[in-house]
Formats: sequence, structure tokens, C-alpha cells
Amino acid sequence: MGESISVFAQSSSSTRILNDLTALCIGAPRSGTTWLYRNLRRHPDIFLPPVKEVRQFVGKANPQVRTRIAETAARDPGEYDALWAKAWAAADRHSEDDYRVLMRGIVPSPVTMDISPVYCIAKRGQIAKFKRALGERVRIVMMLRNPIDRDFSHAKQHFHMVEEAFEARSVETYLQYLDQPSIRRRNNYPETLDLWSEVFGPDAIHVEFYEDIASDPFGVLERVAGHLGVAFDRAVFVETASRRVGAGGDASGIVPAELKPLLAERHRPLIEAMARRWPQRCRRWLDDCDAVMSRDRAGTQAARAAPPAVTGS
Repeated sequence: MGESISVFAQSSSSTRILNDLTALCIGAPRSGTTWLYRNLRRHPDIFLPPVKEVRQFVGKANPQVRTRIAETAARDPGEYDALWAKAWAAADRHSEDDYRVLMRGIVPSPVTMDISPVYCIAKRGQIAKFKRALGERVRIVMMLRNPIDRDFSHAKQHFHMVEEAFEARSVETYLQYLDQPSIRRRNNYPETLDLWSEVFGPDAIHVEFYEDIASDPFGVLERVAGHLGVAFDRAVFVETASRRVGAGGDASGIVPAELKPLLAERHRPLIEAMARRWPQRCRRWLDDCDAVMSRDRAGTQAARAAPPAVTGS
């Protein structure tokens, strides 16, 4: 897209490396990545861009929207925020060299991090681009959430936060949206983790669980900091660790309750696979899934057993 601004290297060999390590958070969407971003932005040894989602190599991009976001981000008060936002607006989102400069050649920080949940749908060839752009010194974080709740939240976000349409929709409308291949891939946690592990190695990957944000937010942040090799100071996060983000209004009375048992039935094989992989953590997902399905069966049986309504003559 046009000519890169002068901050970009002329070749990969001319990029001046200004940090020790690059970190990526690869999703999943609606699983606490915005909470992670807002907290880690406060860490003195981690540079997170004023733009949460860099979205390099993966997903769609609108150049006009990108420019507008960059102009807003450039007003952030951070020392390097304006310079980075200007570079991001001019960068070629398919260029390995430009991404290397964005993540390793602008900000002198021990760690630079890109939190882009869309990376969870990256294909192997796209992941290889990250490896060529960033080298070996990369750490990866993935936030996981019960796929039933993740889908429910994703549908709520799309219809009632993005479109701002707070009216009733049919169950079929939600299912049709969630049936899109790109949406379904966001729940395929085993495949995502396996693909990134194949390229970067299993030791580069660290997994956290959305449910722990509510029960142990400081523990999540301490473990992530440990994976990135930076110090953890609880005082840095006191104001933000327990603050909920991404709520966007309550649509619980608008998203039909009948959607959840259908999602439970759909995702049970995936949840079983996750429970085998992380038995101590995902067994709870399996129990919740079975409880949703059991309540639905009980409700169906009760409805069938109920006497027919008496109508007036």
C-alpha cells in the first residue's frame, strides 16, 4: 500500500533490533484479550502498541479504517505511540520486513507485544511468515474460553454491539452466523495450538483460561509475565486487574436462551478433546456442557408431559 515511511528498513538485514523478545497473543476472540491488553499496557518492560490488534498477514483490512484508527491512536500519550501508529498506518500488512520493523525496530523495550485474536485462524503458511519476520525470540500466549460461552458472546457482540441492533433474532439467524467457517475455526483450539507449536515449538506457547480472569486475575498476569520473562509487580495492575472489559451492554434477554443447548450439543466433542488435553481445567467445561444439555432435555420432557391448555368454548 503506497510507499513506506522512512522508519521502515530497506531490507531485512538493515533492521535495527531494539528489543530482546517479541510476544504474540493469538486469541481466542471474546476470551479476555482486551483485558490482557489493557493490563499489559501498564507494564514498564512491555511495549504494546496504541492499536490493540496489529492484524498482520491474517484477516481482512480496510485501509481507510486502518488510517482512522492510527490517527486516533497517535494521540495516545505514550513516548513512542505516535511514531508507531504513523508507521503502522503506512505499513504493508503483508510485508514481513515491515512487520519486523513495527515489532522490533521502533521501540527500545525488552518486550514488544501484538495482541490480535484473529491470529487464531492463521494457516501454517501465515504462521511461517511470523517466524521469518520475528526470528526465534518469540513467545506466544493464547487465552481459552468454554466454546459454548465464546460463541454466545461472539454472537452477542456481532448482532448487538457491532450492528447495534437490540431486537429479537431467531435462533436460526445466530446459528447461520456462527456456522461460517471463519467463525467455527476460532473455536478449534487444538488445531490452533498445534499449528503454532509446529512452527515455534511447544515451549513458546503459554495458555491461560478466561474463567481465571474473574477468580485470579493477578495470577493470570503473573504467569503471563513469567512466560515473557519480565518481572511481575502486583502494584502495577491494582487499578485494572479486576476491571471488567468488553461487556458492551447486556443482551442476555435478547440472545435467545435456546441457543445455548444447541451450542452445547455442537461443541461437546471439542470440549471432550480439551478435557483430555487439560483434564484439571476443561473438565469443568464438560460438566457445564452436560448440565446445559440436561436442563434442555428436562425442559423438553416437562413440556411434553404438560396437559394441553384449556381453551374457552
